[in-house]
Amino acid sequence: MMQYLDAYLDDELVGRFSKDANDEIHFEYLNSESPQISLSLPNNQAWPKNAPSRFLNNLLPEHPLVRQNMVRALGAKSTETFDLLEVVGDDIAGGLILVPPDVSPTEYPERLRPASTDDIAFRIDQLKLNPDSWYDSDVKPRFSLAGAQPKFALAMLEGNWYWSSKTHPSAHILKPESVETPFAQQIEVATMALSRAVGIETPDAFEETFFDQSVYR
Repeated sequence: MMQYLDAYLDDELVGRFSKDANDEIHFEYLNSESPQISLSLPNNQAWPKNAPSRFLNNLLPEHPLVRQNMVRALGAKSTETFDLLEVVGDDIAGGLILVPPDVSPTEYPERLRPASTDDIAFRIDQLKLNPDSWYDSDVKPRFSLAGAQPKFALAMLEGNWYWSSKTHPSAHILKPESVETPFAQQIEVATMALSRAVGIETPDAFEETFFDQSVYR
């Protein structure tokens, strides 16, 4: 059975991903004028056969245990890339939105869910204890982040923290320090500061503390 995910940028439909019966993933731009979503997927549609699959996989956590945790916490059908992105594709770092066909990215509004300082400190502590627990089944935050280092995402509105949702996407990534990589937070902050110092456009990044738990943000 074919599966589809429509790709939006700035509320504009730009193309569609599809997975065929052989589990091969394809992508097609809406037209030649559509904005390019990635250097690996140029809008002249000249890319290697496996480029769409690699692109989608790189939007999700690498570790299989994290993906299994996503299934349990968010109710996805399976750990397959398409099934996971069906439930979190509307909040992808970088602004791209992936939703099933004929679904508007904001069709189902969700209420704001505040994230207290205590909530955030608890999530940081839990990730330190269990690096695979990126997703909390009680909170059910909706975000898609790639990589291997434990992290989670939050939305901020008018200076207050909230769990991300379909209608309130995340804007901040929080990465607790791993016991396997001491001083990683300080190294990342220093690296970003060096990047800005040499003239590279670099987002703000710093250490922040929630009660007794520090995090790189």
